[in-house]
Amino acid sequence: MRLGILLAGVLFLTGCTDYKYGIYWNPSEERYAQQSVSSVNCSIGEINAYRAIESSHQLIAPFFIPLFHNVERSDESIHIKSKGEGCPSLIVKDQYNNVLQHTFQEQDGKGCDYYIEYPKSGEKISVLVVDITPDCNNHELSYSKDRFFCMRPTEFGGSAPCE
Repeated sequence: MRLGILLAGVLFLTGCTDYKYGIYWNPSEERYAQQSVSSVNCSIGEINAYRAIESSHQLIAPFFIPLFHNVERSDESIHIKSKGEGCPSLIVKDQYNNVLQHTFQEQDGKGCDYYIEYPKSGEKISVLVVDITPDCNNHELSYSKDRFFCMRPTEFGGSAPCE
């Protein structure tokens, strides 16, 4: 009987824990602005690269007993946004030099949104942004795969983020 009460007390005091794990794709830089080149309007005015969540899972374990599994919203692709005249072209490769598919959508002549598929294997992606205007600079950025795992106490109103 005492053992049962002791066990119930320990379980009550341990509370609820949740485990979070997944994969992020992090850009090497989040913003690049083309320096003005004489009086030429470059097609790359500014580039914004965003972190993408390939997968994110949460396992809620009341009293260390895993009971609830939650798959959180994931991004469908890696997103890059360019601002400027026209759309610069992209050359996207994985770490094995395989070309990755991507699509773009022009935003009323004021830039483009690019969507890059996740690579099937590899830990890095390189993106060469080619400015189609003569005398303008190309720009290269990269993405790296970052896996995460954390164990944290569950709190009402939201747990602390895993970073």
